[in-house]
Amino acid sequence: MPEYRHSYERRRVASRPEFALQELRVKPYELYLGDADTCTLSVREWPSLVGAVLASDRSPGDGPAGFAIAHYARDGNYLLVSSWYQCNMLKHSVRAMRHEDGAWSLSPLAQPTIAACVWELAIVAFERDAWVRTTMGGGGATDSLDQYCGCRIQGWV
Repeated sequence: MPEYRHSYERRRVASRPEFALQELRVKPYELYLGDADTCTLSVREWPSLVGAVLASDRSPGDGPAGFAIAHYARDGNYLLVSSWYQCNMLKHSVRAMRHEDGAWSLSPLAQPTIAACVWELAIVAFERDAWVRTTMGGGGATDSLDQYCGCRIQGWV
Protein backbone atom coordinates (compact mmCIF):
# COMPACT_ATOMS: atom_id res chain seq x y z
CA MET A 1 0.00 0.00 0.00
CA PRO A 2 1.36 3.48 -0.86
CA GLU A 3 2.51 5.85 1.84
CA TYR A 4 -0.14 8.53 2.52
CA ARG A 5 1.77 10.87 4.79
CA HIS A 6 2.51 14.17 3.11
CA SER A 7 3.35 17.58 4.47
CA TYR A 8 1.72 20.66 3.04
CA GLU A 9 4.08 23.29 1.70
CA ARG A 10 2.62 26.41 0.16
CA ARG A 11 3.04 26.95 -3.57
CA ARG A 12 3.20 30.18 -5.53
CA VAL A 13 0.44 31.17 -7.97
CA ALA A 14 1.04 33.71 -10.75
CA SER A 15 -1.69 35.20 -12.90
CA ARG A 16 -0.94 35.52 -16.62
CA PRO A 17 -2.59 37.79 -19.25
CA GLU A 18 -6.14 36.92 -20.21
CA PHE A 19 -6.72 35.68 -23.76
CA ALA A 20 -9.71 34.77 -25.92
CA LEU A 21 -10.40 31.54 -27.80
CA GLN A 22 -13.34 32.02 -30.12
CA GLU A 23 -15.98 33.38 -27.71
CA LEU A 24 -14.31 32.13 -24.50
CA ARG A 25 -12.33 34.46 -22.25
CA VAL A 26 -9.61 32.50 -20.43
CA LYS A 27 -7.84 33.53 -17.22
CA PRO A 28 -4.50 31.65 -17.10
CA TYR A 29 -2.55 30.83 -13.96
CA GLU A 30 0.78 29.20 -13.27
CA LEU A 31 1.40 27.22 -10.09
CA TYR A 32 5.00 26.58 -8.98
CA LEU A 33 6.55 23.98 -6.71
CA GLY A 34 8.86 26.55 -5.11
CA ASP A 35 10.12 30.06 -5.74
CA ALA A 36 11.48 29.14 -9.18
CA ASP A 37 9.38 29.56 -12.30
CA THR A 38 11.66 27.73 -14.71
CA CYS A 39 9.21 25.81 -16.94
CA THR A 40 6.73 28.54 -17.76
CA LEU A 41 4.52 28.75 -20.82
CA SER A 42 5.00 31.79 -23.04
CA VAL A 43 2.09 34.13 -23.76
CA ARG A 44 1.82 32.68 -27.29
CA GLU A 45 1.80 29.03 -26.08
CA TRP A 46 -1.18 29.40 -23.75
CA PRO A 47 -3.91 29.74 -26.43
CA SER A 48 -2.70 26.80 -28.50
CA LEU A 49 -2.47 24.40 -25.55
CA VAL A 50 -5.78 25.44 -24.00
CA GLY A 51 -7.36 25.38 -27.47
CA ALA A 52 -6.14 21.80 -27.97
CA VAL A 53 -7.91 20.74 -24.76
CA LEU A 54 -11.11 22.61 -25.62
CA ALA A 55 -11.21 21.59 -29.30
CA SER A 56 -13.40 18.55 -28.70
CA ASP A 57 -15.17 19.87 -25.64
CA ARG A 58 -17.09 23.02 -26.67
CA SER A 59 -20.85 22.60 -26.90
CA PRO A 60 -24.14 24.55 -26.71
CA GLY A 61 -24.57 25.91 -23.20
CA ASP A 62 -20.90 26.75 -22.77
CA GLY A 63 -20.38 30.02 -20.97
CA PRO A 64 -18.27 32.98 -22.03
CA ALA A 65 -15.41 32.51 -19.55
CA GLY A 66 -13.12 30.04 -17.88
CA PHE A 67 -9.66 29.60 -16.44
CA ALA A 68 -6.61 27.42 -16.94
CA ILE A 69 -3.85 26.32 -14.58
CA ALA A 70 -0.38 25.21 -15.63
CA HIS A 71 1.04 23.38 -12.61
CA TYR A 72 4.76 22.66 -12.55
CA ALA A 73 4.67 19.95 -9.88
CA ARG A 74 7.06 17.51 -8.27
CA ASP A 75 5.75 14.52 -10.24
CA GLY A 76 5.30 16.29 -13.59
CA ASN A 77 3.63 19.23 -15.29
CA TYR A 78 -0.13 19.52 -15.69
CA LEU A 79 -2.61 21.69 -17.57
CA LEU A 80 -6.10 22.08 -16.10
CA VAL A 81 -8.72 23.78 -18.25
CA SER A 82 -12.06 24.81 -16.76
CA SER A 83 -14.98 26.67 -18.32
CA TRP A 84 -18.37 27.71 -16.99
CA TYR A 85 -21.34 25.82 -18.42
CA GLN A 86 -25.00 26.91 -18.25
CA CYS A 87 -24.02 29.61 -15.75
CA ASN A 88 -23.69 27.38 -12.66
CA MET A 89 -21.62 24.33 -13.63
CA LEU A 90 -17.90 23.92 -14.27
CA LYS A 91 -16.51 21.79 -17.10
CA HIS A 92 -13.01 20.59 -16.29
CA SER A 93 -10.24 18.74 -18.16
CA VAL A 94 -6.73 17.78 -17.02
CA ARG A 95 -3.77 16.84 -19.20
CA ALA A 96 -0.14 16.03 -18.52
CA MET A 97 2.28 18.51 -20.11
CA ARG A 98 5.75 17.65 -21.35
CA HIS A 99 8.42 20.07 -22.52
CA GLU A 100 10.79 18.57 -25.10
CA ASP A 101 12.88 20.09 -27.85
CA GLY A 102 11.66 23.59 -26.99
CA ALA A 103 7.94 22.79 -27.32
CA TRP A 104 5.10 21.72 -25.03
CA SER A 105 2.90 18.70 -25.72
CA LEU A 106 -0.16 17.33 -23.95
CA SER A 107 -1.21 13.78 -23.14
CA PRO A 108 -4.00 12.11 -21.16
CA LEU A 109 -3.37 11.35 -17.49
CA ALA A 110 -2.52 7.81 -16.43
CA GLN A 111 -5.41 8.20 -13.94
CA PRO A 112 -8.07 9.98 -16.05
CA THR A 113 -10.49 10.49 -13.15
CA ILE A 114 -8.13 12.81 -11.26
CA ALA A 115 -9.66 16.29 -11.03
CA ALA A 116 -7.12 18.42 -9.14
CA CYS A 117 -4.59 18.46 -6.31
CA VAL A 118 -4.96 20.46 -3.10
CA TRP A 119 -3.02 23.45 -4.49
CA GLU A 120 -5.05 23.55 -7.72
CA LEU A 121 -8.26 23.29 -5.70
CA ALA A 122 -7.34 26.57 -3.95
CA ILE A 123 -7.45 28.28 -7.36
CA VAL A 124 -10.69 26.48 -8.31
CA ALA A 125 -12.27 27.63 -5.01
CA PHE A 126 -11.16 31.23 -5.67
CA GLU A 127 -12.63 31.08 -9.19
CA ARG A 128 -15.90 29.64 -7.90
CA ASP A 129 -16.24 32.44 -5.35
CA ALA A 130 -15.37 35.09 -7.95
CA TRP A 131 -17.92 33.64 -10.40
CA VAL A 132 -20.71 33.62 -7.80
CA ARG A 133 -19.86 37.09 -6.49
CA THR A 134 -19.58 38.81 -9.87
CA THR A 135 -21.33 37.02 -12.71
CA MET A 136 -24.11 35.23 -10.84
CA GLY A 137 -24.41 38.05 -8.31
CA GLY A 138 -24.52 40.58 -11.14
CA GLY A 139 -27.39 38.83 -12.89
CA GLY A 140 -25.32 38.01 -15.97
CA ALA A 141 -24.81 41.62 -17.04
CA THR A 142 -21.94 42.29 -19.45
CA ASP A 143 -20.03 44.32 -16.88
CA SER A 144 -20.28 41.42 -14.38
CA LEU A 145 -18.31 39.25 -16.83
CA ASP A 146 -15.67 41.98 -17.01
CA GLN A 147 -15.62 42.05 -13.20
CA TYR A 148 -15.17 38.27 -13.06
CA CYS A 149 -12.31 38.37 -15.58
CA GLY A 150 -10.68 41.09 -13.49
CA CYS A 151 -10.64 38.94 -10.33
CA ARG A 152 -7.32 37.14 -10.01
CA ILE A 153 -5.59 35.08 -7.38
CA GLN A 154 -1.89 35.68 -6.94
CA GLY A 155 0.57 34.82 -4.20
CA TRP A 156 0.81 31.66 -2.13
CA VAL A 157 -1.73 28.86 -1.65
